[in-house]
Amino acid sequence: MATAEEAKVCKGIMVFIVTLVFSIVLGLSFSLVSPTEVAMRYNPNTKFLDQATIWENGRHMVLPGSYFFLYPLSLINMKFMGDDQDIECWTQDKQELKMELAVQVRIAKNKISDIFEKYGCEDANDCSLSALPVWINQVV
Repeated sequence: MATAEEAKVCKGIMVFIVTLVFSIVLGLSFSLVSPTEVAMRYNPNTKFLDQATIWENGRHMVLPGSYFFLYPLSLINMKFMGDDQDIECWTQDKQELKMELAVQVRIAKNKISDIFEKYGCEDANDCSLSALPVWINQVV
């Protein structure tokens, strides 16, 4: 039989382990959205993407293992300059013209779920990278 002293030590160790596990789970339950981003929460355990809620900047409590698909709200630059990216066209007189073009795009916050459904997300840290090649091909 265990003595009272051994029972106290056992209870102390159990309290320490429970507190440690709780602290780790609590620490893993937070995710950050920076001031220049918005996000949608994804839970890989249930394979559920919450498209109804768009999360704005701040530190948010999510379930352990869940993370955000992030979209930038700042301007995204698309540049068509240089030897291989010049836009070539002809004038009315059939002279070849090479143009350089710079376009700035800003993603509308209320269109993020539509963009995700259409283009998906390859990199959870910047989902706009999935859509940019398609948008660039539509410009050129």
